[in-house]
Amino acid sequence: MPLASVSVPLEQTDRKDVETALLKDLVSRKVINDEIYSIRWDPDPSSTSNGTLILGGIDTNAYRGRLIPLPLSRVGRVYTGDLSGISFSYDSSIALSTTSDFLIPVVFDSTSSNIKLPEQILNAITEYLQAIRNDDGQWMIPCLLPQSTSLSFSFNKNQNLNIDIPFSQLISPDRSSSTQCTINIELSPNNNTYLGTIFQRSAYTVFDLSRRQLFVAPSSGKNFTEAPPILVEALQTAIGIDNSPVPDLEGGSPAPPPLEPSSDDGTPVLRSKYLPTEAIIGIVIAAV
Repeated sequence: MPLASVSVPLEQTDRKDVETALLKDLVSRKVINDEIYSIRWDPDPSSTSNGTLILGGIDTNAYRGRLIPLPLSRVGRVYTGDLSGISFSYDSSIALSTTSDFLIPVVFDSTSSNIKLPEQILNAITEYLQAIRNDDGQWMIPCLLPQSTSLSFSFNKNQNLNIDIPFSQLISPDRSSSTQCTINIELSPNNNTYLGTIFQRSAYTVFDLSRRQLFVAPSSGKNFTEAPPILVEALQTAIGIDNSPVPDLEGGSPAPPPLEPSSDDGTPVLRSKYLPTEAIIGIVIAAV
């Protein structure tokens, strides 16, 4: 199958465009095997390169552990999953945490950098930090916080998936003060939680649109120089996760040896297909 590549700024892509104008067309032309795409963001917010959008496959150097499946829903122009918990840790101690029956929709929003939380949760965090509002309505706190302060998001209670975001990535220096910082967390316009690119730099997300599944894992925390992409193609014949062709592989997995025939008629059973690092699965769209 011929492989192709194109580079465009990731911030100019739209998930609806990815689904309708790219994925379906690429599958119909057999450029990629399935309506699957994944996003690997550069973990450094100050990086001049935002990240890479991979169509038709995953990058095993982009995450740690295993990809955890979640139900995926479409609401208007965005996709939502289920968030099972939020906790706030201050100086290594859990200061605030949602109850065990907590479950709300979460929107993965690559059009915004900020995180948007329901009012009750946002108020609890700002009150604990004794944050004050500036004239623009933004929350302000001292820039010097304990290094271990973090905000954690939990998914899939059965598999205990947690994405931790250092609070240092959630604050920005205020232009009018050398000691105060603004919090990059806003009030949600509804009861949903919106996870912008600040969150997504700490996570790796894979969207299987055909089966309405979302896969999430903690980011490897490594940039593209430290950990060059290991690209794995999604195969319709693969035995992936929950009947999806998304390969069930540990983050950082190297290319495995060729699979031996294992069926009664000697036909190889394909679980995943590795390509060398310099190859491209379908189309890779890289931010420049």
